Amino acid sequence: MSKKLQFSIKELVTLLGLTVFVSLVVFLCINIAYNYLDKSSDIASALIGAGGNFSGGVLGGIVAYVVAAYQIKNSTKFEDVKLSRKISSLLLLIKAELNHNMKLISNCKEDFASGNNLELLNTITIDAWLNNADKLGEKVSIELIESLINCTAVISTYKSTTDVREEDLSNGVIQKIKDNIQKIELEITNLKA
Repeated sequence: MSKKLQFSIKELVTLLGLTVFVSLVVFLCINIAYNYLDKSSDIASALIGAGGNFSGGVLGGIVAYVVAAYQIKNSTKFEDVKLSRKISSLLLLIKAELNHNMKLISNCKEDFASGNNLELLNTITIDAWLNNADKLGEKVSIELIESLINCTAVISTYKSTTDVREEDLSNGVIQKIKDNIQKIELEITNLKA
């Protein structure tokens, strides 16, 4: 898996500017040493060698800095994308569970109102929410979290009530689930952006 290095115009201009500056300083130092010292002197050779070593070190440091800054920026971006995908997957699990509950209540609301097929209430779950709510983190809006808490409380109450479940009650639960599914879809879209 190869990755292309992409630098911004600002980073390239900065690198080019620093390279020119360091090269100019080294050239001037070497030129001064060469012109003003005895050319056969050991000091001239030492200064020329030191200038070359210094300029090579500075240029190497500049390149290393630019590459490290690029890698850190991309690493942070990669981690952010990875976290967004994880949260999107968890939200899809919760959405699937809400869809299941909504379809079950929609299909059986007449039966539940008349007291029939109440054993199907046991298949209404909020497990995906309970198992993953703490993993959603800061990327999910507090409004969605609060709405899902409220929705799962309504579902849980609906499931456990011993009273007759009137169709109006079922319709209210169905509407709350639909609203939360739409909010989840919006949140997933925002995470992908």
